[in-house]
Amino acid sequence: MTIEGKWEFVAQTPMGEQKSTADFVREGDGFGGMQSGAQGANPVTGGIISGDDVTWQTKVAVPFPITLTFSGTVSGDEMKGQLKAGSLGTFTFEGKRVS
Repeated sequence: MTIEGKWEFVAQTPMGEQKSTADFVREGDGFGGMQSGAQGANPVTGGIISGDDVTWQTKVAVPFPITLTFSGTVSGDEMKGQLKAGSLGTFTFEGKRVS
């Protein structure tokens, strides 16, 4: 399974759909990159690949500082999973590799 490339994500939250993009690059046994959305561009950290499952974090500062933790399963060029947004709760997300 490869994670590299540009991905587009949509998370279902109480504030409606939250869209973001990510450019993932392989880093040793894991991955990193940048994730961008309404909160700006932020580094991807802690990228872990375990079979078809992936986990990563990104920290945003807007509207307030919070760490977002993504846990998903990759199937080809698609991904589905959960987004934990600190004390705000856990939400579902879907993603698609676009390049």
